[in-house]
Amino acid sequence: MLLPTAHHRLAGKGQCQPRVSGTITGFREVEQTAPDGKTRFKTRIAIFHVTHIWKGPLAPTIEVTAPEPELLCVGPEPSYFKVGNDLLVYARGSQKTGYGMDICNRTRLAQDAKDDLNELGPGQEPPRQPEPK
Repeated sequence: MLLPTAHHRLAGKGQCQPRVSGTITGFREVEQTAPDGKTRFKTRIAIFHVTHIWKGPLAPTIEVTAPEPELLCVGPEPSYFKVGNDLLVYARGSQKTGYGMDICNRTRLAQDAKDDLNELGPGQEPPRQPEPK
C-alpha cells in the first residue's frame, strides 16, 4: 500500500498523483465541446495496458488524455506518448470524469522514473483479463 507521505511528496497538494505504470497500446480521438458550449475540439486519448496501480480502479487498462505533440509546457514530454512506450503516469480525475494531466506533470518513461518507482513501492497488479475462447 502506498504511504501517504510518499504519495503527497511526489504529487504535491492538488496536483496530479501517481496512478499507474503501463504500456501505451493505442490512441483514440474524442470530439468535445468547450465550456462556452460552441467551440468544438478533438482530444487524443492514450490507452494503457496497466502493469502496476497506485491510485484508482483496479483495471487492466486505463485511458488518459494525452498532450498534443505541438503544445509546449502543458504536461509531460509529448514524445513519451507513442505506442509501445512504458510510462509512470501521474494524472488527476476519476474513472467517471476521465483522467488527464496538467503543467509540471511528473509523468515520464518508466526507465527514467526509478527514484519515483522506488519511493512508491510495488503498487498493486491489475486483475488479469480472461483468455479469449
